Amino acid sequence: MNSLTSAEIVKMQTMPLPSTREQLILLDTHVHIYDCFDLNTFLEAAWQNFRRQADAHEQFVGVLLLTESGSYDKFQTLLAQADKLSRSG
Repeated sequence: MNSLTSAEIVKMQTMPLPSTREQLILLDTHVHIYDCFDLNTFLEAAWQNFRRQADAHEQFVGVLLLTESGSYDKFQTLLAQADKLSRSG
């Protein structure tokens, strides 16, 4: 399975999105990220799930709406990782 590199993720974050009038938008509205899963593998699986649901639509936007329980602070971990990437790139 191929995973996105940090450079590819940063490049994707700076790409302009096409008009939503031309796009299929897919939402996964209750997503938990747990430490027992590799983040790259998790995101690749989410992407593949979106692609399957998009079916024949060549262009689409997939959105993960993250949630976490009170005792689990994955948001802070993701923020720290993003901050580290932005400083190194």
